[in-house]
Amino acid sequence: MIHINVMSADILKRVQKRKWNQTWLVKNRGRDRAAKVRAYWNDPDKYRRQKRESTFGKGSTEHIMTQIQKQKNLCAICRKEFEITPHLDHRHETGQWRGALCRNCNLGIGFFKENKESLRRAITYLKEWDLAYENSNNHPFETQPCEVVGGMQSVSVGSNSSTSDARH
Repeated sequence: MIHINVMSADILKRVQKRKWNQTWLVKNRGRDRAAKVRAYWNDPDKYRRQKRESTFGKGSTEHIMTQIQKQKNLCAICRKEFEITPHLDHRHETGQWRGALCRNCNLGIGFFKENKESLRRAITYLKEWDLAYENSNNHPFETQPCEVVGGMQSVSVGSNSSTSDARH
């Protein structure tokens, strides 16, 4: 019975400490944020390096700098010159570092969840639509011109016509 009371006191102390920490964070959130902003503006490269190395591990800064040189300051996918600090592409399953990518290409790969088959299908899709456009004057789902009548759009497709809200 005494053992349970000792554990309960220990649990109570932890709960009180957690509440105190949460209260402190709420009261001092601005101070912590201001310190991070100052650290960034004092030395942006140092801030980025520390953030990169805390995320990807030691050596990641040297790796991305080497990749930037190998890639001649161009994105590995779109081949556009880097305007801002490039992203270190990495394999999410293993954490293995790959090349340097611009923000758009890095996000694109991320949105496809690094799924090579989905990326192939996306390329095929774009090629098919380009081919369809080249072979005809209209896409199968091409938007037709419409006129706005009293806050509503009147869209005519073929012989059918429909009315929809103009906010779309």
